[in-house]
Amino acid sequence: MPLVEQRRHAIGLADLLLYDSLIEDGILLLQDGGLLAAWKFQGPDLGSATNGEMAALSGRLGALLRLGGGWMVQCDSVRAPAPGYPDHQEFPDSVTKIIDDERREQFMSEGMHFDSDYYLSLTYLPPVAREEKIKGWMFEGMKNQRGNAARIVDYFKSRIASFEDVFKSLFAVTRLKAVRTKDTADYPVVHDELLRYVHRCVSWKDHPIRFPEFPVYLNDMLATEDFVGGLTPRIGRKHLRVVAIDGFPKASVPGILAALDTLPIEYRWNTRAILMDPEEARYVIKSAQPPTLSAMADEGSATRKFKIPQSVCHPPKPPAPRKTARDGPTRRHYHLIAGSAFEGRFLVSTL
Repeated sequence: MPLVEQRRHAIGLADLLLYDSLIEDGILLLQDGGLLAAWKFQGPDLGSATNGEMAALSGRLGALLRLGGGWMVQCDSVRAPAPGYPDHQEFPDSVTKIIDDERREQFMSEGMHFDSDYYLSLTYLPPVAREEKIKGWMFEGMKNQRGNAARIVDYFKSRIASFEDVFKSLFAVTRLKAVRTKDTADYPVVHDELLRYVHRCVSWKDHPIRFPEFPVYLNDMLATEDFVGGLTPRIGRKHLRVVAIDGFPKASVPGILAALDTLPIEYRWNTRAILMDPEEARYVIKSAQPPTLSAMADEGSATRKFKIPQSVCHPPKPPAPRKTARDGPTRRHYHLIAGSAFEGRFLVSTL
């Protein structure tokens, strides 16, 4: 019987998670070789921001996210019950205490309150070793003696550093890293915010997580709740209802999803974008076209007649196309789709 390092079939929640180890502060290694970093951010006040300001902010963020193939962007909006009003407060005089008592009564009369936290994570999946060897042979500056893994980590760190510099100029941003604090006994302790965010996405529990002494096998450490699938999924004692959005509106306005911040429910809104190079995006679109797509392109209805299959992930290089009489309008149509804000596949879901 052959011996393997991992189980062939999943028997628990830990077998479904890709989180492997923390290789550096704020960088998480996945089991498929990917690297992950995350930030917590806060956007502008939608009540006072104008549509022009929001449109300009959206345009700059879209240009920033043109990272190319091998990258994935995930945005999470996590809404959870807010903590209660603080008790046992001390005030210098009776007037300020009366004011605080009135605020307390107003807060308690409004019922349950909710807060929303916003996160953005970048995941980079390095290319295969054969492509890395070809790049090292073709381009100068890649002939150093460092290992492939070290070069990939350095490349990832440089890209996320450049991304963070621009991202901080647009939003109030906090990088999810290790945080050194003191416990109730005044002893120093290190908590990791990146593990806290990942654990919150997995189990819906938000609490500080101490930095492990040996930060490996994180999939077993983060799977603290039982997961039940099927038609009525459940994580721990929380029942889940998933809403997958498979279509987008023809037009949008800045702050179109602002109404979600007023819902008195607990949810997690996740938006995922798997980015592509322009040529790869054009080939994916072209491989998914029906036979009559070229004939419909002139009528302006081609964008409503096809859907990119989710199973297409990393297609091979396209063969040399044969020139036909239909190539003219079809090429213009693909350039319009693949040359938009950035290329990739999108998935939006709500839990």
